Amino acid sequence: MKKTSAKLFFTLLFSIILYADTIAQYLSYSANLQDVFEEYELEAITLISEINTPRDIAFNAAGTKMYIVADNVYQYSLANPYDVNSRTLDASFPTSNFTSGGPSSAIIPISIVFGGDGTHLYIGRSINDDAVSYYTLSRPYDLTSTVSFQGYYDGFAFNDGTMRALYISPSGREMYAVGEHDFSFLTKYDLLTPYDITSATVVDSLVIFSRPHDIALDPSGKNVLIMTDDELFSLRSSDSYDDDLSNYNQTISGVNGFLTGTSEGLTYSSNGRRVAVLMSNTDNTGIVYTYRIGNKNAFSERSSNDGEIAASVTNSMIVTLSGASFTPGTLTSPAHFSIANLPAGLTPRLVVQSDNVSAVLVLDGQATSHEAVHSIDSLQFTFTNAAFANATASAVENAQSYRSGLGISFNDQARLSYSVDSLDVSAYSLTLTSDISGVDGTPTDLAFSADGMKLF
Repeated sequence: MKKTSAKLFFTLLFSIILYADTIAQYLSYSANLQDVFEEYELEAITLISEINTPRDIAFNAAGTKMYIVADNVYQYSLANPYDVNSRTLDASFPTSNFTSGGPSSAIIPISIVFGGDGTHLYIGRSINDDAVSYYTLSRPYDLTSTVSFQGYYDGFAFNDGTMRALYISPSGREMYAVGEHDFSFLTKYDLLTPYDITSATVVDSLVIFSRPHDIALDPSGKNVLIMTDDELFSLRSSDSYDDDLSNYNQTISGVNGFLTGTSEGLTYSSNGRRVAVLMSNTDNTGIVYTYRIGNKNAFSERSSNDGEIAASVTNSMIVTLSGASFTPGTLTSPAHFSIANLPAGLTPRLVVQSDNVSAVLVLDGQATSHEAVHSIDSLQFTFTNAAFANATASAVENAQSYRSGLGISFNDQARLSYSVDSLDVSAYSLTLTSDISGVDGTPTDLAFSADGMKLF
């Protein structure tokens, strides 16, 4: 009996260790954006000719994996985060691999979403089905690992008509869905059991723009993007994952009429600074538009131009830890972390929030050099073991020499400039002539320095 108990104990312990090893531990870096499309720029347009009839797109948290639902379900590795041009194909799978459960066999996978640490997978289905299948993965974000069907949800007909897309919050407690009708609804659901879609209950619905194709929320849960035939619409609330959808103010994002082809899929990067839009061309191949959203820097110098960072809710960076917890309290440098390219004169600290998985970066002091030329594009973070309550720094993705993609903007000092009104060159008098025949070569032009003391 004792031998059996001991054997069972070690078997269970070994199983727990194996399971723990599959839980992804990673850091994500985001800025608190006030207006999603207040500032944006097109980073890349990438043709994906190897796919047919694209329907949706997703990335892993680090941006090093990309997934596309099309004629097959494709998994790619990206040599550079979110750089679709740097892709290599890992594997492709028949869509029939992801059609377990549901009321109908006449189905087409139209949406792909990952939940939490990447071990939760959701495949949206339509065409006489309107269901979402829920799977777990034995390895995070890896469709080549063991994929296990857990159940499905088909209650979208309540308001959504033909279910077109869904979103799962990082905590696995909220779900949003949109349907494709002339009069369409955005519906929010609570998941009574985190990540378990079979436990979904309706919270609220909101009439939105006609024919929505996809939905995405930024990391704060305050900004909602909804893509229609040729436009992106932005909805914003002051509260994260607001239960009252009427609190979301609806506006056109400003990105409209710019896309070639038919809009299909939409996704945010994990730091909320990029949006990828998947389109289908007339020949049914795919094309991905990648946008950088907002100012690429999380921090801005205050208007007094003295090197101090302006203190505000939206002038901040949030570091979020998945799969583990931060050490409670305030993390300081260099004991808990360091920023390799932080301007001299600034001292960083990370204030861990009550959930112990998110921390707000605060920059104290004044930068010694703070002209615009001294702005930093991407703060580079390295964490030590002391920063984590139940993890080692080497095991946490994006914790070692990681460029966050978020930086600091400094302003040039105000300067006076002096000029004169335009001169009438027809009114002149010759005051001096000089012989320059001794110079090398044949003179072709001349110019004075700004102070008039040098001639070139």
